[in-house]
Order: sequence, then structure tokens, then C-alpha cells
Amino acid sequence: MKFYTGIGSRNAPLKTLRLMKKLAFLLEKHNYILRSGGSIGSDLAFESGVKDKNNQNIFLPYKRFNKSKSNLYLDENLNLSISSLEYSNFIFKETERVWKKRFNQNFSKLPNYLKSYMLRNSYQVFGLKNELNSEFLIYWSNIDCLIDSKKSGTCQTVITGFNNNVPIINLALKNWKSELRIALKKQ
Repeated sequence: MKFYTGIGSRNAPLKTLRLMKKLAFLLEKHNYILRSGGSIGSDLAFESGVKDKNNQNIFLPYKRFNKSKSNLYLDENLNLSISSLEYSNFIFKETERVWKKRFNQNFSKLPNYLKSYMLRNSYQVFGLKNELNSEFLIYWSNIDCLIDSKKSGTCQTVITGFNNNVPIINLALKNWKSELRIALKKQ
């Protein structure tokens, strides 16, 4: 199986949201499975492009987030609904590492409702236990998440991918098409 992460700002331009839907449709035709987070804007644009719902993994911070029917949600103990405790601990440690290194904050001290969003973002890159990391991550943001340390879900997901050698493609940059071609050729 081949996976990619499709995410981005809630405020992406309409033209970009249409592009995300089209990219998701085309990537599904090439046997890629979407990983996303069910948020309004970019996440839902990618999700709407996938025709067979078995070809998407939508990770949610809690059950029925944005009325999603995905069964991949974090429970009150911050464990993914269908994941082992051991793997949930791995995701927790990876998320904690990004927060400490990039945002200079102690992840453990965040309230659980914030942790659930941040853990969901990590699952979007790592997927479920025994799956491969996403092969690339496509997003839209008007800031460069690798330079600007803005504390957003999009940037945290981008940084997690980057730290784990996942190619990063920002649709806001002029070179996104060539970056996507390079990522697809590696597969």
C-alpha cells in the first residue's frame, strides 16, 4: 500500500481547495491512500476527492469530530480507537519530541484536548501500526512551516513529516508540481 498525507490551512483559497480535491482523485487512481485529519478546509477538500472511502484514513482528535464517521479517533485516554497501547505510546513520544525540539514546550503539560489534536497530526504521518510512513505530504499554508515556528496543526504535521524524511510539498509554492513529480518518481 502507498500512503500520502493531505492537509493544510482551514483558510486555503477556493482555487487551492479544488486543486486538493483533484489531486486526491488522481492519486487514488494511482493506488494511493489518503491520510488526513477531518478539519474544515484543506483536510475536507482532500477527503472529498477520494471516491472509495476505503482509500482514506481520517484520523480524528475525538469521535465524530466535524461529524466524521471515521473510526480512527482518539479516546479519553489519548489512545487511538483501534491501536495498541504500545503503538499509542510511540506516537505520544514522537509528538512530544517534536514539541520539545521545535516549540520548546513540554507536551506532557498541555491539556488533553490539545494533546488529542497534536497526536492526531502525528498519526497522519505515521499511520497505523505496521504501516509505512506517508510517502509524501501535500499541504497548503501561506507560511513556510519549516522556517516559521507557528504553533499550528499544519506546521506540526509538516515538521513531523520532515523530521522523518517524508518529502514535503507546499501547494503555495511555485515549484510544487516539480516537487510532486520527484516524490512520485521515488515510489
